[in-house]
Amino acid sequence: MGHVDAPPDAVTEASEAREARPPASWLVAWYLIVLGVIYMTVLGGGGFFGLYQLPLRVASLFMLTLAVAIWLIVAWQRPFWRPKTSLGLALALSLAALALALIFSERPRLGADYLAYAVLLAGGYLLLQRLFAHAFFGPRLGALGVLLGYALGLVFVFRVASHWLDFWAFVGRLTVPPLRPNFEGLAYGHPGTFATVMVLLWLASVAHLGLSTTRARLVIGVLGLLVAFVVVVTAARGAWLGIAVSSAIVAVLWLLSQERRASVSEMLGSRRVRVGLTGLAAGFALFAVLLLPAIARRITAGGEDLRAAFYAAAVRMFQDDPSTGLGPGMWVVERARYTLPNEEDYYIPTRTTCICRPPPSWGSSGSSLGSS
Repeated sequence: MGHVDAPPDAVTEASEAREARPPASWLVAWYLIVLGVIYMTVLGGGGFFGLYQLPLRVASLFMLTLAVAIWLIVAWQRPFWRPKTSLGLALALSLAALALALIFSERPRLGADYLAYAVLLAGGYLLLQRLFAHAFFGPRLGALGVLLGYALGLVFVFRVASHWLDFWAFVGRLTVPPLRPNFEGLAYGHPGTFATVMVLLWLASVAHLGLSTTRARLVIGVLGLLVAFVVVVTAARGAWLGIAVSSAIVAVLWLLSQERRASVSEMLGSRRVRVGLTGLAAGFALFAVLLLPAIARRITAGGEDLRAAFYAAAVRMFQDDPSTGLGPGMWVVERARYTLPNEEDYYIPTRTTCICRPPPSWGSSGSSLGSS
């Protein structure tokens, strides 16, 4: 019988990944990914400093642009790397909303920056999705996420402990320590940003390891305790509310299945599980009692007047151009002009303002297109 050569396309990326010795290009790409993660986390490229310090911002944009460009070249040659995501329509509509607002913007040069950055972020997401789907890169990225969650969480614990020791030494006695000590957020520059990163790393770890084995449940459980500590101590009230509401919704939806309810009942029938849950509840209760004064101070810390001024300014901008908006990025530029003399006037470049931006910047047409 004659030998028939297999077509080149028959050798897929998945089969190549199963080879004992991966190609050198994959190893080089993996080392570059690790270096990029170190830059984003340890050096602050992915946080506050990476946005508001020009050298880091330029470096981040250059690396992201280079990565997306290389990915597009490879995707042109290899079908595996071409975009495949269920969020494709959502990404397209969001970019279309920005483009529509840019066309009618008062300052299109500023809006063009926002649109270009959004395109780069969408490309970065699509690249990351293909990396996770790859048989070589996917498991390594998942393991890296678990290690990164533990590393960041433990560093945060040691940093907070150091701040609390300094606080107790200053007051001369043991007392309830403050939340957000020294506004600690590691290289991310903001406690709320760091809490968000930790929650996302925990979710990624659950997706990577699953909960089917005892070892996986132990790793996820300990990491979950670290994340809970971070969320409480960073005192991000939005995170508190979001986690409480989302947890309740997920629990209700998950328990709608009779099979799952029966599984939970069976688990609770185990004495070991009941003892573990009792100990966990006791630990959380003790932790909550110790930090209750600090939590109460954070909940009643105020800030409502400032947020109300942001919302009022956004409403006035929207009323000036309700159909197409003022343009991407114009909320930041025009906020002070639309703030009344008797209202709080304070520049704050954090997530507090994010919910205000789409309607005045995109208008009703762009906001409807983006939210759809």
